[in-house]
Amino acid sequence: MKADAITEDLTALAQKTDVIGVGSMDWRSKALIIGNHVVSADVSYMGCRFINMEFKTPAAGGDLFTIASQHGIEFIGCDFLATSTTAATGAILATACVDLAIKACRFMGAYSDAVIEVLAGQADGLTLVDNFVQGANTGIEISGSATFAAGRYGLIKGNVFATTGACIVDSEAKSYVVKNHLFTAAAKGVAMVGAITCGLTLAQDNRITTSDANNVVYPAEGSI
Repeated sequence: MKADAITEDLTALAQKTDVIGVGSMDWRSKALIIGNHVVSADVSYMGCRFINMEFKTPAAGGDLFTIASQHGIEFIGCDFLATSTTAATGAILATACVDLAIKACRFMGAYSDAVIEVLAGQADGLTLVDNFVQGANTGIEISGSATFAAGRYGLIKGNVFATTGACIVDSEAKSYVVKNHLFTAAAKGVAMVGAITCGLTLAQDNRITTSDANNVVYPAEGSI
């Protein structure tokens, strides 16, 4: 596939189907789609999984994926590039998406807004595991209007964040935040709010480096 491939804006997904990228784009061993993809709630495309794909915005930038009320959508081993002429705004914006899973993916470039946004509505089973998330703003932002049923809280585990602003902003505070490594160009702020906001009772074993603190354990280890 050529580097100047024609753009294709996806408006539908393949229901209950794995979309697997085969072949290469230049030196990268993934299939590339360039476009701004808006998948509305009009039709249910449940259970679509993208595997080994690469996504990039067109020259004008914008958001990569804007998804509403689509359940069981997964991105596995994919690359999301904000490296067009105008940097992408965000990579994944999800509204009322249950069991959204993002695993072993790379988000690269100077995203001008939150790289991953979980907006209002039901977000049960959110999974963000083993990803590398870079951006010029926030890493992941979970709205205080997102809802999680008991026993269906989110999981943010084993990720590396490298951002200019806060790495994790979980305003709903109903996701487990475990063993992440956070790097931000921002100052640590009070109680590390410059790097992370989440539910303290759901957080363990994270490490944070800010502009004015290095390799801090978050939350602080408690006494026995």
